[in-house]
Amino acid sequence: LPAQFDEIYRRYNELQYQAGLDLLPYCGKTCTRYTYLVKNYPKPVEDEVRANVICYRGKPIAGDIMTVRLDGFMHSLIFPKTE
Repeated sequence: LPAQFDEIYRRYNELQYQAGLDLLPYCGKTCTRYTYLVKNYPKPVEDEVRANVICYRGKPIAGDIMTVRLDGFMHSLIFPKTE
């Protein structure tokens, strides 16, 4: 992770706050991102859904659920409530 967050990382960290996580303590640290294909996403979607998990020293510290389309979606690891 960068030592100082730019706007993209700040917005991504806001997403982490939704799941009760915070990347700020890990600024400047070397982390590993694991990406998994989600085969049981609870809503029908046309594109592949992926789960990204960021780990520091083998422990998960952040993550997201997303599609790779430009007009796709990204949300925290907590599934958003629908109304």
